[in-house]
Amino acid sequence: MTKAIGEEMAYLIMKYLCYLLTGLLLLNACKSKENPKLNQPPGSFTVTATPKNDGSAWQLQWTLATDPDGDAVTYAVVQKDTLAKGLTDTTYVLNYSFPQTAVQGSVVAKDANGARTVVTFSSEAIAPSVAIPDANFEKVLIAMSVDDVQDGFVLKSKVEQVKELNVSQKGIKSLQGIEAFKSLENLNCAGNTLKTLNLSNNTLLKSLECWQTGISELDISKHTALETLDCAYNQIMALDASKNPLLIRLECNSNVIGSLNVSNTKKLERLNCSNNKISMLDISQNTALQELLCGNNLLSNVDFSNKPDLYLIDCRLNKLTAVEITKLSVLRTFNCDNNQLTKLELNNPQLVSLSCNGNQLKTLDADKARNLSFLLCYNNQLTSLNVHECDEIEILDCSDNQLTGLIVVFKEQLRILNCYNNKLAYLELNAQNLESLECYNNQLQVLSLSNYKKIADVKCQRNQLTQFWIDHTPELVNLDFSENKVMNVTFSDSKKLKNLFCYNNWLLEINVSKNPELRFFHSQNNKAVTICVANVETATGNLTKQSGGEYLWKKDTYAEYKICK
Repeated sequence: MTKAIGEEMAYLIMKYLCYLLTGLLLLNACKSKENPKLNQPPGSFTVTATPKNDGSAWQLQWTLATDPDGDAVTYAVVQKDTLAKGLTDTTYVLNYSFPQTAVQGSVVAKDANGARTVVTFSSEAIAPSVAIPDANFEKVLIAMSVDDVQDGFVLKSKVEQVKELNVSQKGIKSLQGIEAFKSLENLNCAGNTLKTLNLSNNTLLKSLECWQTGISELDISKHTALETLDCAYNQIMALDASKNPLLIRLECNSNVIGSLNVSNTKKLERLNCSNNKISMLDISQNTALQELLCGNNLLSNVDFSNKPDLYLIDCRLNKLTAVEITKLSVLRTFNCDNNQLTKLELNNPQLVSLSCNGNQLKTLDADKARNLSFLLCYNNQLTSLNVHECDEIEILDCSDNQLTGLIVVFKEQLRILNCYNNKLAYLELNAQNLESLECYNNQLQVLSLSNYKKIADVKCQRNQLTQFWIDHTPELVNLDFSENKVMNVTFSDSKKLKNLFCYNNWLLEINVSKNPELRFFHSQNNKAVTICVANVETATGNLTKQSGGEYLWKKDTYAEYKICK
């Protein structure tokens, strides 16, 4: 009995122990689920709030938060509400949150097990600023004390006060930010590589210089106060200035302009539209015009009438067949070179300079332009040229024509006369202050330049000269009368003579003993057997060379150098 009781007690104890062990195991399992291994949150990180480069919004930037357990970390941005979550980048733009207002919030770093680290951010409102992305542009603003630090921004309040801005030739590629300069009146941005230029907000502009910037478009329709515009040397294809009634000076030369509208610019005094592709130019409303430069275009007609103040016209290199300038009473300079003119009538008492080269003129009468100082009419078909009343003339070039005679007398101001490549049988000349004469390739038989005290250069080769006088010319330096029929000539008073070409003549005697500066001397194919020199030892041989191999002196083999008494 006792034994049975003992065995039963042992069984019960063992059973209890089993239950106890099982319970302990289950309890431990439950506790493990309720208290997992401690998960650490992501590490600390920093958040900064700065304005975007263009100043349009706040931009957040934070450092990476490292998770101690090696879990992946994502981020959320919170400002009252969660703006974004699941971010893996470390930047975020707070759109609709402007730098002109204070900003605050937090960035939450979260690992894969939900552990979080929260970092707050805040930044005070900044003064309104304008983005200036071009560093060279900002450097100029700093130099002007409009800006103080190179950070890509400038205070809006500062630029709004600027009235004059000169950023020419500073290596600037973009003028982004110029739209904020609302008080700007004078802008010079020339000599930069801008490519584009938007000045639609700068409506107070009075002066704009944007030459040689590479721009292909320019809109000035909103600039009603504009007085001066220089947009030359660009790639502009069309320009409309009809909305600029105060415009006084317009320089748009050297572009590719095919269409130019200057109507309604009644105050315009100077227009330079040369070197473009303009085929029609209407200046009928520009009654105040004083200077017109429209050369090197495609113009077949230009009406200069109703321009009482017009004193300068340059319409060279076009397709003009006729021009009317007789009513331009104050005209001083007129250039119509290289057109298709067959007639040119002058009645311009104030005209000082006339250039009509390269046309098809047959006659030219300058008597009604008696104040002419410069007359260039070469390369025409002139058979008649009248300059009798032009007593003030200083330079006359009528070369490359068909003239058979030329009278240039009592011209005390005349310094340069070119009449080569004509058919001149006579040249009646009286101009004692003449410095240069080129009359070669004509049919002249007589030419007298005696006592021309200032003459330095004479080219009268390839004529039919039998009589030629050039004595008493102390300033003479260059003389070429080769290929004529001259038998006798003297230039002993020409101590400065350096270059003498007298070959292919009938000279019986040549005397250069009084010309110590003579360097080039070509006298071959003459009849002289004696050439008088100052020093025989330095003038030996038929051909005398300099160190470079060029022949300085040439003579006939039968002629001898001698010291003559």
